[in-house]
Amino acid sequence: MTKGLVVFTNDLRVHDNQTLKAATEECDRLTYLFVFSPKQLNPRFPEKSVIAFDRSRFLIETLSDLDSKLRDLGNQLILRIGDPAEKAAELDRDHRYNRVYMSLDPNPE
Repeated sequence: MTKGLVVFTNDLRVHDNQTLKAATEECDRLTYLFVFSPKQLNPRFPEKSVIAFDRSRFLIETLSDLDSKLRDLGNQLILRIGDPAEKAAELDRDHRYNRVYMSLDPNPE
């Protein structure tokens, strides 16, 4: 059995996500992860609070929708805070994935 970990970055769609497509074709069992950067959750900038609030709300709604779609496929989205590579490595230590998938993020936070 081939186990894979899919780490979502900015590409949170299911229907045309090439990374997700490759993972589902190559693995029998998948785990899905999204990692918030501490910067995304930092409330220390009140001058940007309206923009930050709207953007955060959109991200939360999008992640909720993604989780719902993954649950329809029999799985769920794991959420963590920190560095995506570190959090993926932590999960890998616990689950020993055969493959790890992460789409390139042209605009990292």
